[in-house]
Amino acid sequence: MIRPLYAWGGLLALGLAGCGARMSSSPIPDAPIPVHFTDVARASGIGFTHRHGGIGRKYFVETSGSGACFFDYDQDGDPDLFVVQSGLLPTRPGFGGAQNRSVLYRNDRGRFVDVTDRAGVGNFGYGQGCCAADYDGDGDLDLFVTNFGSNRLYRNEGNGTFKDVTAAAQVALPGYNTGAAFADIDGDGYLDLYVSRYARYRIGSDPPCSQAPGLRSYCPPAQFDGEPDVLLRNNGDGTFSDITKRSGIDDPHGKGLGVLFLDYDEDGKPDLYVANDGTLNRLYHNLGGGKFADVTATAGVGMGENGRLAAGMGVDATDVDGDGRLDVFVSNFTAEPNDLYAYRGDGVFDTRSTASGLGGPSIPFTGFGAAFMDYDLDGLPDVIVANGHVADDIEKANPGITYAEPTLLCRNRGNGTFEDVSEAVGGDLVRHRVGRGLALADFDADGDLDVFINNSNSPPTLLRNDGGNAHHYIQLRLASNGPNHFAIGAGIRVSASGRTQLHEVRTGGSYLSQHDLTQTFGLGRSDRADEVTVHWPDGKVQQWRDLAADRVHVLRER
Repeated sequence: MIRPLYAWGGLLALGLAGCGARMSSSPIPDAPIPVHFTDVARASGIGFTHRHGGIGRKYFVETSGSGACFFDYDQDGDPDLFVVQSGLLPTRPGFGGAQNRSVLYRNDRGRFVDVTDRAGVGNFGYGQGCCAADYDGDGDLDLFVTNFGSNRLYRNEGNGTFKDVTAAAQVALPGYNTGAAFADIDGDGYLDLYVSRYARYRIGSDPPCSQAPGLRSYCPPAQFDGEPDVLLRNNGDGTFSDITKRSGIDDPHGKGLGVLFLDYDEDGKPDLYVANDGTLNRLYHNLGGGKFADVTATAGVGMGENGRLAAGMGVDATDVDGDGRLDVFVSNFTAEPNDLYAYRGDGVFDTRSTASGLGGPSIPFTGFGAAFMDYDLDGLPDVIVANGHVADDIEKANPGITYAEPTLLCRNRGNGTFEDVSEAVGGDLVRHRVGRGLALADFDADGDLDVFINNSNSPPTLLRNDGGNAHHYIQLRLASNGPNHFAIGAGIRVSASGRTQLHEVRTGGSYLSQHDLTQTFGLGRSDRADEVTVHWPDGKVQQWRDLAADRVHVLRER
């Protein structure tokens, strides 16, 4: 039977919404400054090319692409880069060899050097995503890689090398593993691990699907059953235990991609948001003691603004409108506006996709990697989304949609609404690519955030931010007590010139990716942060005053 691929996300309906009504009152932002992005991937030493391994048989797994992680594995202050490779399919001769090798690049003052072989983190599976955290509490960042097939956990040995401890840690989890994130869900100081899984799929199980008469096309996710996600408790001895069922997290039909821990209700316990592809997105409220309650329905964050299921891909959260509360952003499929869920503070989110101005510009595109980033350092979180369709023959069926798509950048106006500035910024930002994973870091140490995009079946993009540092900034690195050395789960509020920003230190997020743990705050024209407040994961609260701008501050828990 031939099944039409348009069931994936609906036919394109161009109806771009305006920028919407005012959402809240906040200080007027500084006037826009000229910023452009330059693709310096090759010039910076990144020779990677992603391969999905397809040979024309249109296996579903080829569509998901893979992610990337910025993390300072050698603790020299420069964010290093791990790029996940997919490569040859598990059924192909040569699978597990060089063509399936993921790559670790050491950042040497803005130039990247391939250290994969020495470090021992090649993965050599059919890679999907990654995240990095100090799971064993020894003071350095370890690396977890998800695969279509067995995952990999690499323990950082502290000497530039890693050891594969997958079997001993009991985290292999065969299946279609995608997103992952670490957080201390039970307050014992050790970081637990959530792994999202996409579909019950084996290569060759694809039914005949067609995008247009005479074509064999990729099938939509609806053709496959979901695969339950997994929550693993860190036992504190180097091993993990599966507590999915008894934790209250049980979504047997979900098709999980983006994963995000966030403390949306500010009770000191990390809650969990999962972006699902074509099934309900899920919000799990942390009750303490390793228990969660599914509050998706009451919170209003499971569907799109039109009350229909959407194909959620990437996810992030921050305070977009200056009301001191975390809001959630999810990137979606073509014809499904990207969603912004604004938290009211009473357990309920309002869907502001249209009113914010973020929904309309996204309608023509399929969004994957997504992040809040203050690209111009004016003190307001902007939104960037890596786009790229999943059907490589979509243009033959619908000339209004393209397989490769431009990156979308929306500037925060300072009143809870956004304007699409992609074309105004132009250049390498809007060059068409089949974008998947997206990760942020100030890789060249000039103060503004740069963007890495892992593109499907093609070379990646490293967008160097040129001009963002015309405004002032402050960068913060946290060092906490106990085994959670990097303060995963900490909340940070920075106040300057009457504006207060809220960040959380997180692993995972975006789409199968992770940003650098260093937190960058734009300060606009202010030459200092008036006050910085850190809510440490163990419940302590500390304040710093009058921190000078345009430098990195290491804040240590007392």
